[in-house]
Amino acid sequence: MRLRLTLVAVFALCLIPVSCTDRERSSPVAKTPFNELWNVVVADAPLVVIPDRAWRIEADRWTIRGEASLVCQTRERLDGPLFLGFVLDGPIPDLETYWDGELLEGVGEVGRDVFTVRIEPDRQGVGTHVLTFRLAEGIDSASFPDLGFRYHDVNHGFPKDESLRRGYLSDLVLMGVTGSEGLDMLGGFVLDGPRETRVSVDAGGKLSAVLHNTSARNATFEVGDDRGRLDSWSVAPHERRPVRVELPDDATELTFRAEGERSGFFVVGAPLLHSIRPEARPPVVIITLDTTRRDAIGVYGGNAGTTPNLDSIARGATVYTRAYTTAPWTLPAHASLFTGLYASHHGAGVSVNVLAARHHTLAEHFRDIGYDTAGFPGGLLSNYKYGVGQGFLTYRQPEGFETRDAALTDHAIKRLRDRNSDELFLFVNYFGPHFPYDARGELMRGPGSRPLANRGDSEEAEKVLNGDGEVWERLASGEISASESLREAIRREYLAEVRSTDAEVGRLVEALQFEGLYDEALIVIVADHGELLGEGGYYSHSVRLHDELVHVPLIVKWPNQQRGERIADLVSIVDVFPTVLELVGIDAPPSDGISLRGERDEERRRRRSVVIEEHDRAFHPLFPHSRMGRDSYRVQAPDAWLLASDSKRTCYRADGERWVEISCSSRESASIPPLPEIVRKGMSTQNTS
Repeated sequence: MRLRLTLVAVFALCLIPVSCTDRERSSPVAKTPFNELWNVVVADAPLVVIPDRAWRIEADRWTIRGEASLVCQTRERLDGPLFLGFVLDGPIPDLETYWDGELLEGVGEVGRDVFTVRIEPDRQGVGTHVLTFRLAEGIDSASFPDLGFRYHDVNHGFPKDESLRRGYLSDLVLMGVTGSEGLDMLGGFVLDGPRETRVSVDAGGKLSAVLHNTSARNATFEVGDDRGRLDSWSVAPHERRPVRVELPDDATELTFRAEGERSGFFVVGAPLLHSIRPEARPPVVIITLDTTRRDAIGVYGGNAGTTPNLDSIARGATVYTRAYTTAPWTLPAHASLFTGLYASHHGAGVSVNVLAARHHTLAEHFRDIGYDTAGFPGGLLSNYKYGVGQGFLTYRQPEGFETRDAALTDHAIKRLRDRNSDELFLFVNYFGPHFPYDARGELMRGPGSRPLANRGDSEEAEKVLNGDGEVWERLASGEISASESLREAIRREYLAEVRSTDAEVGRLVEALQFEGLYDEALIVIVADHGELLGEGGYYSHSVRLHDELVHVPLIVKWPNQQRGERIADLVSIVDVFPTVLELVGIDAPPSDGISLRGERDEERRRRRSVVIEEHDRAFHPLFPHSRMGRDSYRVQAPDAWLLASDSKRTCYRADGERWVEISCSSRESASIPPLPEIVRKGMSTQNTS
């Protein structure tokens, strides 16, 4: 049932230009459990409200393009309603409002030139909430003279000159990591202005953190324990300083304090408490092979010698031969990997272009139990701004569109050597096989050379082979076609990228072995999706739901596994989520996945289907010539599958290594189960829209 709240006018026309938090020190300071400080802005007021990065200041006005949000964080239950909104000096724009992703229906009174949303205390709760304003389709932008909130009969506006503060703090709260400088993002918490906070801990040990002074003057950070011992550091303006603190084994309380510029905010980044445990938990490594086709890998029938390192790993690991992604592009697939949810259930890449903070990701679960979590994304769509950095203590941003595979391995190896704990959750996203194909490998070509199109091929062909993204998009969109010789050249270039990535996976594995982590580690190697290389006249990825894109490699090396095996159970990348959580003793929350651990074998064998999907949205438009529909679903059974798109249904059955189209009303289609709820709901929405 949709949430219904009344919209009422309560703002004065001119909002009071004060910060979103009260900077006056209050006393006493309450203690917070250590694991409840993640992504928190520590302030004296019980309520912090922050405009997110989507708001722009244009001509001294708050401006929305598409959508923008107000982030509300409470550290204790509020005792009155909260009002959020903006001042009007013209007609109300056509927009929708969402509270924590749920549409608020009904427009109430608008008076005194303001538009506000009233949130009652029973809808607030302790924690983080998000009010989103989304403009209707066809409206490019809307702007307002002032933006603010009201609580306890006090109006608060937001200074328009604090874009750095807004961006830094909203990133931490919404995206899980933050950092205005460089490529290394930090998870943790922020002291908003000079202040202190006390946290309770279960035991002592060693505390590691990265202290970041964002202000223009020197700051002093202090960490004390409940015995009165104090460590202190001076941190220069905009400096990041890694520190370690020895704590008594029986410590029960820590105090974090920052002194410095009154308007500054001070980051305690990557805080990790190393407590002594009777048994060490295994390292967990997840490697995603972006845009990597299953048939490019030797153990899945690829060319001999293309992937010697992956094949070597597979000989001592478990190879899943019927593994499927959830979507044919990066963002929804990685969001599924990290949440165990199908794309329509987590929404990233379907209804919104970001993984919402309300989802508790794999990295967050590992961080919560004391793992050192580190992420190294290689491609643009793994940027923290898409929400996939949540839960990582350190998250190194892609270097623009792409971090090259060799550089990515270098960064990950350095992190291994500098790790704060052997209980490490490591994520590495190799992006090499994604276009442009410009590996420096030597597969099927001479060193330093590039394959040339045959005489008679178009000038566009040469541009494609030289990595011209504009011409590649014309090829992928069907505007131009490729000759057979160009198609073969593209395939050679693509396989060279796969081989180059394979070499980097080998280097990373060697580093794990050198550090003594490989044998004990759980290692998951999986592609987020594949790539079309001319099949059916199509190139690139996204749009389609056929095997070249969605039937993916999945290799799992269990802790201390010695012998390899192949498993033909129907599995999905959503299964990774419960698998790794159960392995380290975490009760996995409900998800769409089924653990790959042995005790769940029978449940997996009874599984009737998995779901793959693709959606045409303004933030993810599909090429018209290859578009199947606005919302398309593949319901994959063990030996058959159904493609449901708009009002069309197409069925296929297995015939050896290929799929044969059959009538959806034939007896042969009986092995395809009834449409799952996720598809029925999506198809119903299409039919009523």
